[in-house]
Amino acid sequence: MIPINNIFKLIIVFLICIGGCNTKLHRTDVQSDKRTRAEKRFDPLGFYGDDEIVTGRGRLSDKPVEDEQAGIETDRPGMLIEFNDSTQIEYIDLSIVIFRVQVFASKSFDEAQEYAIEIEPLFPEGVFVEYQAPYYKVRVGEFYDSDDGEIFLEDVKQMGFRNAWLVRVIQ
Repeated sequence: MIPINNIFKLIIVFLICIGGCNTKLHRTDVQSDKRTRAEKRFDPLGFYGDDEIVTGRGRLSDKPVEDEQAGIETDRPGMLIEFNDSTQIEYIDLSIVIFRVQVFASKSFDEAQEYAIEIEPLFPEGVFVEYQAPYYKVRVGEFYDSDDGEIFLEDVKQMGFRNAWLVRVIQ
């Protein structure tokens, strides 16, 4: 015969198991992530003018276009949009390639700016500080032909900038 003490223990264990299985499994204390809360309300087409359909020719930016028949300018530098008869968009590259001589590079803007100010009297052709991650680059001159850039590079090297080199810049 099973003692009464063991029967009570089995009944209590049984009730605990059944009671635990009947509880609801959702949690109400979970908080939403504050960083993504606005994503639920964000509508990417909710801005003014986003629902308009553009067909044919039309200006997409306020930048002036030299040749109106060529197409329309875009926010992409050096690109022009042209619509053909089947309303497909074609991008036309209008980039200008120039050549400059690079004489210095630094991760510090202040250092590059100081260097550019220091050498500015030596170069009436122009001194430019350009940023290409992670460096600020000091470049001099502006030539549309690589041959002219090579000649200027030799002049720059003779001035004492032994580590200078010619770079192609797309504007």
